[in-house]
Amino acid sequence: MKVGLLANQGAGRYRLVPEAVRRYREAFPEHALYAPEGRFSPGALVGVSSIISGATNSKSYLEALSDAVSLLVQERCDRLVAFGGDGFFTNICAALIAEARPIPFMGIGTGTANVGVLSQFSPEDLTRGLPIDQTDQISPLAIYRDGQAIGYAFHDIVIGDTFLGTFDGATRNLSAEKWMTDRALLPEQPKPLSFTQDFRICRCAEQLPLKLSPIAQIIISPIYRGIGFSGKAITGLLCFSPYYPGCFCMVLADRILVEMSSAFPDYGCEIEQYLFQKGESLIMEGLSPGRFIIADGNPLCEASGSVRISRSEKRVPIIVNLLRSQRF
Repeated sequence: MKVGLLANQGAGRYRLVPEAVRRYREAFPEHALYAPEGRFSPGALVGVSSIISGATNSKSYLEALSDAVSLLVQERCDRLVAFGGDGFFTNICAALIAEARPIPFMGIGTGTANVGVLSQFSPEDLTRGLPIDQTDQISPLAIYRDGQAIGYAFHDIVIGDTFLGTFDGATRNLSAEKWMTDRALLPEQPKPLSFTQDFRICRCAEQLPLKLSPIAQIIISPIYRGIGFSGKAITGLLCFSPYYPGCFCMVLADRILVEMSSAFPDYGCEIEQYLFQKGESLIMEGLSPGRFIIADGNPLCEASGSVRISRSEKRVPIIVNLLRSQRF
């Protein structure tokens, strides 16, 4: 079996990658390992069968990652194994969707949170006898702004001004605006949402009768039938949504739920919840400037204009950690 390796060298726990590669190689000695040269190489190349040239560091981050994925697909790798976090895995799977030959994906979490559906494995899971033959076909949420496709989310979409990342070795709230403008990490406290007088959220063409006020944060999450909600900021009755026939769900909260705090909050919050069925779209308009669409921890763009979210028909085969599934 030919296995393509990718790693995010900027991930929060990248220091674990050399040992994780060694553990993978010892757990599956029959696998021939391939890696692209450049910024997405796992670094620990002892035992890697081939270094594939052709990747370039001169392009943007996403262009270079897409090229690296294409090289491994063209090499006829049987699966991709990646070391990184939720956002890195989402970008790889988005590149796989763009390929004519999507191949099974295995995510080994070395990022900040490592809680998404794509982060099925930890480095400690890599032992002889680990079952890695079970795959599930999963479909993400597709995100559009003013009619233009801007990305996918496999775990959740947060509308806000900060995202979680690793800064100076610690998990921090980081400025989405600073990342979008300068690709720089700047710790910042999240602020509640603000809206124009034209703010509205629609289910397809029907405006939803929103009751919650104020709305501090909006979270939209896909539903995967039978898969637990570890790490999801979806609460209340929607904790049962893996058993509903719904397609994705939205939570409006009167306080910020997705943030890094040094103390456990000693107060509750009020939420409003909506479940969306297959074929339905969520349309959001009228957010004030300075709020961003953050998909699986990746700031994509400002949430201005008309934002539309729906469940994609496209699917990615992911390798499922059967041991983790039993823990849910």
